[in-house]
Amino acid sequence: GSSSVVRPLREVAEAPLYVEGYESSGSYADAVVEHAFDDRTWTEWRAQCYSCEKEESWLGVRFSVPVKIYCARIWQRGRGEYRASKVALQQFEALTSRW
Repeated sequence: GSSSVVRPLREVAEAPLYVEGYESSGSYADAVVEHAFDDRTWTEWRAQCYSCEKEESWLGVRFSVPVKIYCARIWQRGRGEYRASKVALQQFEALTSRW
């Protein structure tokens, strides 16, 4: 499940950005999607697949207002096929259902 709690993500240009919730393609056991965004390096999100195919696993954040993302930090552990060799940042516009 995703979180329904609205909370400040961080201050950017003195305007707080608000997160409505988190989404993912799925998760493994207790490694839920909220762990990917909790600012803790000792928690983790694990995808539903063991060695995922291209675009099989993903994470998402829902904001209450339109935002511009200038930087995203990804922490990975593990080796070889257990790490993403490439990542993509995409935007989905809910009103038009367009990526």
